[in-house]
Amino acid sequence: MKRSHPFPTFVAILALATLPLPFTALPASGAHNDRRFVSLGVEEGLSDPNIEALALDQENRLWIGTIEGLNRYDGTTVKIFRRGDDLDTDLGSNLISSLLVTRSGTLWVGTRGGGLSRYQPVTDSFETFRNDPLDPT
Repeated sequence: MKRSHPFPTFVAILALATLPLPFTALPASGAHNDRRFVSLGVEEGLSDPNIEALALDQENRLWIGTIEGLNRYDGTTVKIFRRGDDLDTDLGSNLISSLLVTRSGTLWVGTRGGGLSRYQPVTDSFETFRNDPLDPT
């Protein structure tokens, strides 16, 4: 009988335990001194209940990556970003696999099969970079 290794579960628990406080106590009303736990699901506007990635930006907005798009939670509402017809300003794919906010505040969105997208806050849109196997640069 083959035993499964508990390491992946341990890593997942350790990763959740080391998340900074804002992930677990987001301001629900926008006031920093009124922190409480908030449950977000499809009923509250989330695109999918299965979360693949999380990131907190410099404006204290929580970005939530799912297999059905990218969600932005500002403490009150959820806005969903999805791949659409405009390949110049939409996400490369709805399958979000990773999120990163740089020190300068840039949000990068890694997708499965759709490349890497950079959030453009001025236009509330994305610039997507895709791999071209014919381009060696």
